[in-house]
This record gives sequence, C-alpha cells and structure tokens, in this order.
Amino acid sequence: MPDKDQDRGDKELIALIDEHKQLLRSIIVSSVHNPVDVDDVYQETVLAVLKHFCKTEEVKNPKAWMVKIAKNQCIAFHRREQREANRDIDLAPFINPYAFGGGGCNCADETHL
Repeated sequence: MPDKDQDRGDKELIALIDEHKQLLRSIIVSSVHNPVDVDDVYQETVLAVLKHFCKTEEVKNPKAWMVKIAKNQCIAFHRREQREANRDIDLAPFINPYAFGGGGCNCADETHL
C-alpha cells in the first residue's frame, strides 16, 4: 500500500518541477543551442532533481536549488561534448606505418583481401 506522505511529496515535487519548467529550460537553452540537446539536458536535470530530492532532507530554496542543478547539467553536457570532440582527432599523422613490420598493406592489392 503506498505511503500517503510519500505520494503527497511526489505530487509536490512534480508540481515544483512543473512550476519552474520554463525557467529551467530557458537556462538550458542559453547554454545549449541544439533543441535535441536541450531536451536531453532538461531530462537529465529533472532526473537529477528527483535523485537529489530523495537524498536531501530539506531544500530551503527549491527554485535556486533546481537552477543550480540545471547549470551543473549544462556544464556536464559541455564537458561530455569536449571529450567527444577530442576523441574525433585524426590519428593518421601520428601513426608510423613502418612500426608494424613494413609499409602496411595496399588496400587495392587483391592478394590481401
């Protein structure tokens, strides 16, 4: 049987998130410009709010608390973007083709297929 206090707390939290949805989204839009990424970061923000709300005893200023979480999620998004951009570096200039026993294989040479 569901706990009535828990159910009321869940409803209050959902109402709180809904009340500040536009503010949170505007913060995210100002930092993340791709609409699909905005939706992703907003979802991550709501998830983080839900996770932290369960752990936190009392939030004195819920609006400021959620704004901080949204900003932190934007920072995390940009860090992920930067890491992914660094992975896409072309490594060909740094690879010595002779390091592995010769000049490599000629892909046009049918004997190596």
